[in-house]
Amino acid sequence: MGSSTKDCCALEKNRINMKVALICHFSNKEVRAKLPLDYKRRLYFFVNRVLGRSTAKMSSEMMFPDVSPWVTMIINEFKKKEDIELVVISAHTGMKRILSHFDLDSVRYYFFNTDISLFLKRLFTNPKLWRIVEPNSSIVRRIINKEKPDIINLIGSDGAYFSSTVLRIRDIPILVALQTVYTNPDRYKHSVVDVHNWFIETEVFKHVKYYACASQLHYNLLKSKRPDAIALRFSFPNNDPRDIKDAENLIPTYDFVTFAQNCSTSKGTFDALEAFVLVHKEYPGVTLNICGMRDSEAESIMTDIIERNNIRESVFFTNFFEEQNDLFKHLKKSRFAVLPVKLDVIPGTVTQAMALGLPVITNITSGTPQLNKEKECVALTPIDNIQELALNMIRLYEDIDFAKKMKMNALEYIGKMMTNEQKVDLLVDDLKSVYNHYHNGDFIPEELFFKGTNI
Repeated sequence: MGSSTKDCCALEKNRINMKVALICHFSNKEVRAKLPLDYKRRLYFFVNRVLGRSTAKMSSEMMFPDVSPWVTMIINEFKKKEDIELVVISAHTGMKRILSHFDLDSVRYYFFNTDISLFLKRLFTNPKLWRIVEPNSSIVRRIINKEKPDIINLIGSDGAYFSSTVLRIRDIPILVALQTVYTNPDRYKHSVVDVHNWFIETEVFKHVKYYACASQLHYNLLKSKRPDAIALRFSFPNNDPRDIKDAENLIPTYDFVTFAQNCSTSKGTFDALEAFVLVHKEYPGVTLNICGMRDSEAESIMTDIIERNNIRESVFFTNFFEEQNDLFKHLKKSRFAVLPVKLDVIPGTVTQAMALGLPVITNITSGTPQLNKEKECVALTPIDNIQELALNMIRLYEDIDFAKKMKMNALEYIGKMMTNEQKVDLLVDDLKSVYNHYHNGDFIPEELFFKGTNI
């Protein structure tokens, strides 16, 4: 618990305003219009050439896509609250300066350039050494000293380049909203583990006591690493695809779509393609759209699968979109979504496809069975079972009535989810309770404690 002197207790129960510093990594069109961005990404491509690393193919407009749209939703809801003063401190790649600062719609923004920090990760493979030399922590600490927030809300412990910035901050309560838990042992099964992310998240768990939790898996992993952690209820807000009005009358161009910002093993891109090969053998006219950025390794893997199975006329690639709403419009060009994600609890891509009215095939993760608790809303497949994945795709393709029923069940489920306003109201309650517990020793209301997956 922090200091409890009279001066420290700036947020008494009768105080109206609270100054919140949101530390995160996000980007949207509005803030990019204010940032000094290098659209040629000279440093990015130079560093990757020097290090011999593959890079995703990107058009100039795709250099800076929307990042973490749920953070935009949090900010939008915070702006409506008269009792919250918001400071956003965010990572951003490709800026011409180390730090950029501006005010926009009653919010004060600070963006720090992550390119040097990410480059140093490649030079200093020992994460303890990297933590010493990376510049972001000093930059953020100076901002915090200047702004003097009442509380810090870190959105995500899983990205070392921004989550490490809280490790030098003391005497201010910190609430970490868990996007995922990077130190999940299953990560070794499905992706290449970034040792810096692993190490920094471990350090964050040692340093911070308060967490906002959205899933049972994240809660269990957190408690296994920090048994005395205080975990509160929370659900991430989202950009509702149902609000995209001009996407309703699009005629489907493709049968199946699989999508992610980056095509990868953990996002199930290659499994979706392998399963499509089996579907194509039964129905040679079937089509698949693969939507997402692709580095040279992903390109090589998928090209090999396509050429070996002679399906190049049936698979269509689309780069990811700068703005999420444009992605939603594009997804309506497909009839079904196949999203065999392996690590996420309930992937955002799954609920987005459900909200768009696309019947979904996905993997059985720690969270996806929750979607079918009352009615069958998605077709579930065991992880890494390509044969079963293909059978579920064929079932949807063949059975129109089943597909319609699952679509209606999914839309009903989406309609019962908490609104963005309700989700951020809960976050505000979490923040105020953490502040008063940290400074005053006040009891946190029982209803705020995490007791199971939130809807």
